[in-house]
This record gives sequence, C-alpha cells and structure tokens, in this order.
Amino acid sequence: MTAAIFIWLTSCFLRRCWISSTQQHIIHKEQELSTLETTASFPTVEQIMRRNDACNGNGASVLYVPKGDYVLGPVVFSGPCKRPIMFLMTGVLKALPGPSAVSNWINFRNVSLLLIKGGGTFDGQGPSAWRFNNCHKDPNCRPLPINLKFDSVMNSRIEFVKSVNSNQTHISFHGCKNVNITDVEVLAPAESSNTDGIKMGRSSGIRILNSKISTGDDCVAILSRSSNIEVSNVHCGPGHGISIGSLGKYHGELHVHGVTVTGTYCPLTDQGASSHIQIRDFTYRNTRGTTSSEVAVSFECSKKFPCKNIVMTDVNFVHSKRGLSLKSTCSNVIGRSFGL
Repeated sequence: MTAAIFIWLTSCFLRRCWISSTQQHIIHKEQELSTLETTASFPTVEQIMRRNDACNGNGASVLYVPKGDYVLGPVVFSGPCKRPIMFLMTGVLKALPGPSAVSNWINFRNVSLLLIKGGGTFDGQGPSAWRFNNCHKDPNCRPLPINLKFDSVMNSRIEFVKSVNSNQTHISFHGCKNVNITDVEVLAPAESSNTDGIKMGRSSGIRILNSKISTGDDCVAILSRSSNIEVSNVHCGPGHGISIGSLGKYHGELHVHGVTVTGTYCPLTDQGASSHIQIRDFTYRNTRGTTSSEVAVSFECSKKFPCKNIVMTDVNFVHSKRGLSLKSTCSNVIGRSFGL
C-alpha cells in the first residue's frame, strides 16, 4: 500500500525552527484514516490531534502534512496548548466523500498562537454531498460540515492555504479574537448553495487580506456581535458579495460595528436587520465590482436602530450587461458617501 509520512516536529520556534526530535506518523494515501490499523509507534493524525500530543509538548510544535493527497475523517484539535503550534500544509487533505452527520470537518478549539500555512489544500469533496443540501427549503435540515471551524481561537494566523469545495461554509470563526487571514484562496462553483467563503460571529479583530474567494454564497458573512473587522484587497466572485446577514433571525443577537472594506472587488450586499439589531461604524473604501442585479448597493436597516456612521468612498459598480444602469437603495441609514 502506498504510504506517506505525517511528521510531528517538536521543541522548535515557529520563526526559526531547529528540529531536535521527530516522530513519523504514517498516513496511507486515499484511505480512510480512522479505519487503518495503527501501532503505538505510528498513530494516525486523528489520534495525534485528539489526544493532543502536538499540543502538550515542552516546545513549540509543528504538525506537517507533506505533498500528496490524503483522506482525513472529522477531527477536533482542542487546546489550550502550552506553546505555539504550526499546522504546516504542503499536501492535499480530502474529507470523506458524501454527506456526513458531523457539523465540522476540521475543528480548532481554544487555541492561541496557531499558525496554518504552507500552500496546501483542504478539499471538502463537496460535489459528493451538495445534492443532499436542502437547507434553503427546510429550516429544520441537518447542515453539512464546515471545512475549517475555529472556536475561541486567539492571536493566530492563516496564510497561503486553499479551501476547495466545502460541503457548507469554507472557513468559520466563532468567539475568536485577533486572527489574520492572508493570501488564502477559497474555491467553489457558483451553483454550490450555502458555501459561504469566510463567516464569523461573536468575533473581533478578524482581518482578511490579499485573498480570493469564489463561492456559491456569501464571499464574507459578518454575523451578530462581530466588531473591528477588516476586509482588504480581496477579490470576490462568483458569490453574493460581502454580507452583514442573518441579523435578527435569532433572539438575543447583538450589534455589529467597526467594519472596514478597502481595495476589494466584489458585489456588495447588506441583508438588513431586525428592530433589535444596529449596524454602525462601517467604512467601504476603494471598492469595485460587477453585478447582474439592477441594485448595486442596498442598505435596509432597522427603523428603531438605524445604521449609523456608514461611510462609502470611491465605490464603483457596473452592470454585467454593458449599457444598463444601476441604482442604490438606502433605508434608515445615517452616513456619508464620496466619489460614488
């Protein structure tokens, strides 16, 4: 059977990593890891992550996926960890094909100083599961798995990796603080429903920079109780653009504020808010895009809590059909516009 090596490196610093010891963990290509025979010397990557071998070392650790294609079942990496940890991806990790009963494929929880990088790919194998997605029709449906889910992750970076064909949302943050996403590529066809690119809720200090997001749903979705969000130099499309969406759908949702969008190419949408939600302190600067809708920008805000401090500077949208004009709609918005 063809095999490859998953290497766990310990006792090194993330910026200048000198390998003092290594353990080699065999991952068999194109096989379901959870069904493979293992020994005490060669646990699977799932076992490593679940028992936190890489998390509890004395020095900083590196989880390394070398070049090659590997199939990986659902896993949870749960902290807190004693030291920084790098997930170095140079290969391709593939989810198990078909629908799954779990809500997340790869889940990082309660981790600080996490670095994910390396040019590798997380492939959710969505085409084998999308036909089972009926959430747009059935509100009581079972959602398909998220490719990469981050819960309570702090002071971390995700860079130079790719998420492809997620069953559902590609990258999701909940309760996270100070996370930079740089030079990331998210890919799914336009007809893949509910495949949001990057989604966040109850998070702050999330920065999405120099990235490309092409999906069948929102490019970036910013949900309840999110603040100090920056989207800069991001190419969106196909997809539904940058959305402040689903607000007011659930009881107890909180305000969203401090969002800045600059140098970004995409359709720009705002799904509005209920009477319990306020959107404030938003800046859209140097943003351009192409849309097939006659409404390029729409703000439908709450009468009770109107959108406040909305600034739009040098925003340019054109219709996908040459010669057709566009319009913008605003309801209950307090703000300014320049160079529209």
